[in-house]
Amino acid sequence: MKTKTTLLTLIAATMCCVASAQVNDSTTISETTLNVNGSEYSITDDGNEGFNIRFDKHTAHVSYNDHHWQLSNSNSWTSLSFGMNTYGNSIFSTNLNDESSDYTLNTSRSFNIKWMVNEECIPLGKHFGIETGFGFDWNRFRFDNQNSVMTKTTEHKLKINTTDTIYDKSKMCITYLVVPVKVSYQIGHFMTQVGVEGMLKTGSKNKLVELNGNTHKNKNDFYLNTFRCNLIAQIYYNDFGVFFSQSLTPLFQDNKGAELYPMAAGVSFKF
Repeated sequence: MKTKTTLLTLIAATMCCVASAQVNDSTTISETTLNVNGSEYSITDDGNEGFNIRFDKHTAHVSYNDHHWQLSNSNSWTSLSFGMNTYGNSIFSTNLNDESSDYTLNTSRSFNIKWMVNEECIPLGKHFGIETGFGFDWNRFRFDNQNSVMTKTTEHKLKINTTDTIYDKSKMCITYLVVPVKVSYQIGHFMTQVGVEGMLKTGSKNKLVELNGNTHKNKNDFYLNTFRCNLIAQIYYNDFGVFFSQSLTPLFQDNKGAELYPMAAGVSFKF
């Protein structure tokens, strides 16, 4: 409560300074610092009729819209991402060798949806910060051969079989819990993020859809790796961004399935 009261007092004092500065159009305050009750507050102009206040490792944004001031905390948010999935036999590659030909994808129908329930930023100076949080990632890999069925052999390996039954589509569906650690750099409306994502598999299945719409779901681990590590890069302009991620660990366990490294690219929205 003390911090909140101090912040409101600081904002009121800042707006008085802004109002006073408006008396002289030639006066421009781009950055200043204040010391209140032993804590240092940094105030910077956002270049769009507002300002940012950094205090106690937090950042608040104050803007002037529709003839009134608005306060928002920019250190915590939720995001939603939509991307296209693919994979290859090595990192940063989409090529498949002859041994992996059964895993060929219909890339236009392979996608992922990521919902970051919460993301937090720890400022490291004026422009840099460390971000983390947690969320969920739903991956859908649609096989190019719609009659592909995933099975585990008696030799404890994964095999892709082609059945006599005619299916409309065959998918490998995997769900992960995601915890990222990213370094961010923000200047103006732009923000870049680079880091890694730790991913814990929470579910997997082979989903087959018949021509008449009937579905068959085979829930199994299919020798998928329980843990994955992704390299991720993002660029945001305000609340809209684009991302690219590359798995640094193979999709399947060693010598259990094809050596495949997933990658994805798409768009993100912050809320």
